[in-house]
Amino acid sequence: MESEATDEAASRDHRVRISEARALLERSRRLLDKMATEDREEAIGLHEQLEAAMNAADWHRLCQASAELADLLFYVEEG
Repeated sequence: MESEATDEAASRDHRVRISEARALLERSRRLLDKMATEDREEAIGLHEQLEAAMNAADWHRLCQASAELADLLFYVEEG
């Protein structure tokens, strides 16, 4: 019973991470035209990493790439 609850919580956590990553991707894609070339290239690379991480269910990489993209978007939106 406890194992099922743990699995359910992990599944919910993964769905949340994927949802957040998709929202970041959408936000980033809307900003691509406003980015400097170097930032745009970095963003596109992070898009690819996020997509690959989601497809592979690589949760560690998904969190890492999401954090990197969020940092980049913060910089772009503030600049």
